[in-house]
Amino acid sequence: MSLFSRLFGSSKGKPRSRQYPGSSISPKEAERRYFELLDRIQNCEKESKYAEMLQYCEQSLPLLPGLIRSTTKEFGSFDISEIPAIELGCKYWSALGDIDSLSLVKQAVNRNPVLREGCEEIVVRAFDQAGLAHQLCEHIRDHPGAIQTDLGSILNACPEDIRELAYYLARLGRIRRDKSGRSYKLYLP
Repeated sequence: MSLFSRLFGSSKGKPRSRQYPGSSISPKEAERRYFELLDRIQNCEKESKYAEMLQYCEQSLPLLPGLIRSTTKEFGSFDISEIPAIELGCKYWSALGDIDSLSLVKQAVNRNPVLREGCEEIVVRAFDQAGLAHQLCEHIRDHPGAIQTDLGSILNACPEDIRELAYYLARLGRIRRDKSGRSYKLYLP
């Protein structure tokens, strides 16, 4: 069971299947379903329903090949520059340290050459961030009230990575950020 499932549980009280229909439906139907899920992803993020949002992100992944085929057929190329199921999913899954879900994203990207060019770096960074998220939470546990701007040098990490992780960890309720001057003091909840 993934860390995500352990933290948030599944929607029906039992582990979710990691298999979703994607290749068994027409490209046009995959496109329709993808955009329906995209709406749900965006609404859930606005409403801070992150567990539900991540379920929709995961359900979107197997629809990407059909979306690519449909878009390419209609417009001659796949030129959708942002894929929230990958971009948002990676940010939250890395903060959660959910390697299982990040692996699903990696598979989706590796199986679709058109995605590899724009998304491979996002996936690599997400795996790095997952390890950093663990270090960050351990440091905060050992040093309650740690100053966010000091953590880049302490953890030997890019300050922007620390800032982004702290933001998503706080949104997920994994840490608390209290404003302190131009930075934040970080605590476990």
